[in-house]
Amino acid sequence: MTTLSSDIESIPINLIRQHQFCPRIPWYKLVLKFDPPEQAWMIQGKQWHDKQHDLQKRRVSLYSSDNAIHHHEAWVHCPELGIHGQVDHLIEEQEYSIVIEYKIDSKTPTLGQKLQVIGYIFAARTTFDKPVKFGVILKGHKLKQHRIQMTPLLEDQFHNNLFAIKKNVQIGYLPDSSAEHAKCAQCEYLRYCNDR
Repeated sequence: MTTLSSDIESIPINLIRQHQFCPRIPWYKLVLKFDPPEQAWMIQGKQWHDKQHDLQKRRVSLYSSDNAIHHHEAWVHCPELGIHGQVDHLIEEQEYSIVIEYKIDSKTPTLGQKLQVIGYIFAARTTFDKPVKFGVILKGHKLKQHRIQMTPLLEDQFHNNLFAIKKNVQIGYLPDSSAEHAKCAQCEYLRYCNDR
């Protein structure tokens, strides 16, 4: 695996998803240390997100035994890869773990969302020192279940995105964006991109 040194010791795993959406977002956060005011849809998403742990105990129990330990907002990290983050819900069994992410939208998981779960799988393996059986994304108000398995393709895509983030931080210049109008229109950084 190719490595690249940078001043950032550890990358937040959720930035992998945001980099897939637009590579400028991690750059604004990591290089300029800049967070714009939250949009209304972001606040709504957080409020919905916070309610899920209590509301979805029955749904989550499908993946766990009676002896499982349930970790909410579980802090995970992998120093080898230089990543860290918080898993919405981590089920710890004796021999393995399962990571669960809640997403308010009801669409099929995006590649960025899948790669975020892959990052949590990597970090949870290290933090809990046991295999991660799989990841699950529960989406929308009906919490449709999408199982995410580690595959060579997703693993490679994760490493490529992580490398690209570190490279952009090291270079220091605002990266190009391939985001189209629909993406830019919903981005909280739109007003700061002078070429949009």
